[in-house]
Amino acid sequence: MLNQYRRRYLARLQTLLKEFYELANEGSTAHTGAKNKLDGFIDAGKASFIINNADLRKLIDDVHYDVFKMTREERQVQSADSELVVDWAAYEEPTVFNNG
Repeated sequence: MLNQYRRRYLARLQTLLKEFYELANEGSTAHTGAKNKLDGFIDAGKASFIINNADLRKLIDDVHYDVFKMTREERQVQSADSELVVDWAAYEEPTVFNNG
């Protein structure tokens, strides 16, 4: 019976992870809501001993790779390499001289 609950839990966790990762670039309240829901679901699974940290880490890594086609470490390196480049030219001249 516990295995049935575990399988159902893992399937739902996988769905929540995919939803969270697909909203990763949104930066919206939907992303925040998905993160909060995911955090609560993970806490419930750990508190009820349905999942442990090793299984959780493996599932997170697998789902992350399925969504982004790269590991979490590779994605962190890519994010660090592609920092936001801001064109400050518009701010170099005082606004009183700006006609637009």
